[in-house]
Amino acid sequence: MAHTALQVANKIIAKGKELNKQYTPMQLIKLTYIAHGWMLGLFNRSLFEDKVEAWKFGPVIPELYHNIKSYRNNLITAPIPDVPEANFEKDELRVIDYVLKAYENFDGVDLSQITHAKGTPWDQTYPHGEGSWYNFIIDNTLIQNHYKKLYKEKVGDDA
Repeated sequence: MAHTALQVANKIIAKGKELNKQYTPMQLIKLTYIAHGWMLGLFNRSLFEDKVEAWKFGPVIPELYHNIKSYRNNLITAPIPDVPEANFEKDELRVIDYVLKAYENFDGVDLSQITHAKGTPWDQTYPHGEGSWYNFIIDNTLIQNHYKKLYKEKVGDDA
């Protein structure tokens, strides 16, 4: 069952607290996106229903961005308010746990570079060139195919 990106972000904030970690807005947006990608790639279903857009510095979930942008570059110290608690399935929690472990040493800039590198869904969607570009929705199929490819690169074609 897909959730909202805000529910996923709050779950990441809560799990981060358990791990003695806090995240900047850029980290939280990218970790939420990456968890969504791995969910699509591994289990063929979305982790959240919100749209993902290609912005200048990579994939952004606008609803999440607007709810946490007031933190600027500071650490997020509390859950996003007024977000209904969600019940996550076992596979969803495993994906979130995996993402937090696998990407634990990356700051927001690192995560941004990873998610908008050449060949990523962002790169395939963003209209490169001069100007201020936004509102280009990254199709979930692109995201899913990218994370399936990453999985095959990690474990081999036989998996």
